[in-house]
Formats: sequence, structure tokens, C-alpha cells
Amino acid sequence: MATRNPKSFMEAKIKARAMETSNIKNALVFNIGYTPGEILIRNELEKVTDDLADYVNLDLPRHIIIYGSKGSGKTLSALIIAKALRDTKSIPYFYVNVRENPTSTKIYRNITRLHSKGHEVEEVKNRFDSMLSGKAIIILDEVDFLQDYDALYHITRHTRANFILLTQKVYWYKDMNDESVKSSLQPDHIVFHEYSSDEIREILENEG
Repeated sequence: MATRNPKSFMEAKIKARAMETSNIKNALVFNIGYTPGEILIRNELEKVTDDLADYVNLDLPRHIIIYGSKGSGKTLSALIIAKALRDTKSIPYFYVNVRENPTSTKIYRNITRLHSKGHEVEEVKNRFDSMLSGKAIIILDEVDFLQDYDALYHITRHTRANFILLTQKVYWYKDMNDESVKSSLQPDHIVFHEYSSDEIREILENEG
């Protein structure tokens, strides 16, 4: 094991790694929070956009549940499509991670930004309903962590918002024990499969 000056060693390492990674066009693509400007249009995404296009044109919610394992692209796809609707049709979207906000009250507070305990739940829900008086997209990620169904029932019955619900649990909806919520949702079920090797290669060639 040789001894070296740490400064010269680090400089040499930086230069060597620069040579090895010179073929990467955009290193930000490997950042967990990276959002690409373009996405790969898969068959699963076609169905999602069909439903949302009907929501825009017919003014009738087409609630969606997207199933997929971690890394299947369901969250990124939902966010990119929601942002596109916001930018082209001025339809706002709200994203909530249910693992971090596992109750309906926390979902209401997250969307309204009324986090203070000084705001009563009824006040929060009134503000919530006012915010959702028009079209809106609500993305609930990891929805299987939801501990109660009030938000699902209330939003489907009292607002014009369209749900995109994301989960890794393929039996989550089937195991739901509230038939009134199921009747209100009547969602389309869409499965996002893991990316194939060809799809991964195409993404990296376009972005990385």
C-alpha cells in the first residue's frame, strides 16, 4: 500500500474519473429528483392520458389507480402529465405522499397548507373544497398507507378533482372494505410494468 500526497492524489482521481464519465451528456438524469423534459410514451401511459383527456373534454372525473413496483416510472409519469395539464390547460395539481401523510386530515392540511393546529378540521375542509371548485388533479402516492377513506369519499363526492392513485400493492383496491368509496371512485386500473432493457437504453440515450 503506497503513500501519496492527498492533494495530488485527489487531483489525479478527478481527472481519471472525468475521462471515464465523459460520455455522460447530463449527469442530472441520475439525480433522484430529476424530471426530464421528455418522457418515453409507453402503452400504459397512453391509457392514463386518454382518461385525463376525457376529464378535460367531458368535465367528468376519470379516476385512475396506477400499480407498479418501485422504479416502474409511475410517480414520474403522473407528475409529468399533471405538470403538462397545468401548463397547457391551467389545471392545478396537488401531490401528496401518503406514507408521510397517512390520514385524510393530513392530506387536507397538506393540500391547503393549513398545517397549524389553530385551524379546525372543518375550516381546513372548507378551504379545501374552495380550492377544488374547478378541475384539479390530485396525486396520492403510496396510497396503500392511507389509514382512513374520508378523503377519497369526500373528494369524489364533493369536488370536481380527478384522482391519480399510486401503489405497489396490487390488491389494495380489491381489499378495500368500504363499498361506498369504491362506488364513488370506479377507477381505471393501470399496471406499469418495469422498464425493459430496450426502454432503459432509449431513456439513457436520450437523457444521459
